[in-house]
Amino acid sequence: MTAEMDREVEKLMAARLSLQANLAKSAALASEMDKTRVRLEELSQRLPSLQALIKPIHPRQCCFTSRVTGAIAAASSVSKMSRTVQELKLRLASANPRPDLRTYLAALKQLEDALNFLSQNCALAVKWLEDVILHLKDNGEDSIRLSTLKDALVILLRLEASNDRARLAGGCLSAAYDKLEVEFRRLLCTGVALTDNDEAVSVPLPWEVIQSLQSIAERLITADRIHSCGSAYAEIRGLLVRHRLRDLSCDYIEISTSELDNVQTIEHHIETWSSNLEFAVKNLLHSERRLSEEIFAPVSDDTRDEIFAELARKSGIVNLISFGYNVARCKKDPIKLLKLLEVFDALNRLRPDFNRLFSHRACADIQASTRDLIKKLVYGAWDIFNAFSAQVELQQHTLPPPDGGVHKLLNFVVNYCNRLLDDRYEPVLSQVLFIHQSWTHERHKNDHLAEEVQRIMGSIELNLDSWAMACSDTILSYLFTINNRLYLCKNLDGTKLGELMGAAWLEKQKQCVEYYAALYFRESWGNLVLLFSSTHTDRTTDRTTVKKKLKSFNDAFDQMYRHQSKWVIAERALRDKVVQVVQESVVNCYVDFMSRHGHLVEQDVSVVRYSAGRLEGLLGSLFLPPAAAGKAASGGRSTHFVDRLKSVVAGQFRCDLAAV
Repeated sequence: MTAEMDREVEKLMAARLSLQANLAKSAALASEMDKTRVRLEELSQRLPSLQALIKPIHPRQCCFTSRVTGAIAAASSVSKMSRTVQELKLRLASANPRPDLRTYLAALKQLEDALNFLSQNCALAVKWLEDVILHLKDNGEDSIRLSTLKDALVILLRLEASNDRARLAGGCLSAAYDKLEVEFRRLLCTGVALTDNDEAVSVPLPWEVIQSLQSIAERLITADRIHSCGSAYAEIRGLLVRHRLRDLSCDYIEISTSELDNVQTIEHHIETWSSNLEFAVKNLLHSERRLSEEIFAPVSDDTRDEIFAELARKSGIVNLISFGYNVARCKKDPIKLLKLLEVFDALNRLRPDFNRLFSHRACADIQASTRDLIKKLVYGAWDIFNAFSAQVELQQHTLPPPDGGVHKLLNFVVNYCNRLLDDRYEPVLSQVLFIHQSWTHERHKNDHLAEEVQRIMGSIELNLDSWAMACSDTILSYLFTINNRLYLCKNLDGTKLGELMGAAWLEKQKQCVEYYAALYFRESWGNLVLLFSSTHTDRTTDRTTVKKKLKSFNDAFDQMYRHQSKWVIAERALRDKVVQVVQESVVNCYVDFMSRHGHLVEQDVSVVRYSAGRLEGLLGSLFLPPAAAGKAASGGRSTHFVDRLKSVVAGQFRCDLAAV
């Protein structure tokens, strides 16, 4: 990108050198005009003799009285005007439009008018003079007078040829226009300033400079030089816009597609690109459009459109838009859908501005490029969105997390659907789906977005059942179900996704959590509690029975703790409540048993392995997730539901004990 900007600076410097060269060329042309001045003055001085020869011819001597009179008047007018032309030529040849543009333009206008007069009258005078010579020859006029008239005719013909040459390249009028073009470029370059580091930066054009540009453009337009004038304008102003874009740090345009596949990288670049594009369109190009309309007001709309279109191409706006193509070419995955929607939204918000700037035929290539990009974005977003539910289903046969925690895919799907339904993406995605349906002539469905999201959530529900069945342990499958169904309750409650799925669906998830929580406690810690309650014991129970019960408890606790110490409960509030319920149930039963029978085995360390405090500490260390996961999963929105869950579980314990 830096190399490209350096080349653009070189172009500006080259433009400055070109201006200097053109000024030198104008000086050389003025010198050449001085050399031809003597010959032109000689031709002009011989014109009065033509009048003297023609005046003695009395109208009565000629049957073409009106033609003779006309020839005399035309030749006299041509004679006078030719002297005026010579004066203007000499003045413009030595003049420069920079010090006094108004005076220069006035002199140039006079020269144009004088040359137009000669162009119209010189040919007429030549024709009438030829008629006079022919008439005199037919009437036997003396050869001296005829010879003189023929010489005069040659002078008129030379004047006519000189008039034609003035309009050709290298002629005096062409040279004057060349000077104006040089001045036009110079004035345009006043919008460029050099910093202390010799870097070119753009500055606003003063109003007096704009007025001068308008005057020069109007003069060049009348001379049919709009093409070169417009090209110079588009080149210089387009380069200035390009430099303004360079200042916005658009290096991301050069980033490869593989680099853009990185989520963090592309998110930052899309945000920057969207801001840059808005500034380029709403500020830079809009102001350039207004300026070009002011300067080229006298020309047709089509011509102004062509000038602006050329400016836009040179400004780099096409390269800026092409970044959207780079995003569209990234690998297809669900995250890319969000990026496509962001690019589409940026372009869609600028659609009225694009229409004002580029709706004319001269910008057909920019229109086509933008339409093609919109098409790629719409079709790409449609394909990714409609394939997502099937991609979720394909993950049914993957293994669940070994610790019974929240499945990564569930986490991703819930967060992803919540983002699709938030205020930023939902309107854009709905519009994209509507556009695709209109393009493919499908029956429009207002609820297509809602139906597809519900299908995605249905797929993830089926996956949860499959993953639970794939758990290596039945009790672990209960914990897995609790974790993942509770995650749904917590992260959908109060969200648009939760509203879409409905209150009945959310209640179903809560009931599922309650059901599997009861199963979990009954078939794990509940069995441990029942070891002390399987038979009635009192103070007469012998030492052997007590030792046997303690050994069974120790073995069962060790095995259960060894397994469950590797499991997690992702939701912090639930984890705290579960640990509290387990501690209260297990430790209280253990303490009660030991208070009645502990004296029988208090000296046997092989049997009395745990104190109440140690049991409580070990149970308190269960279900802790990794630090990062703990931070991500912490929160209190589901505390009320967890309290409700605790009462259900505690009630289950009471029922189990009552049944014994």
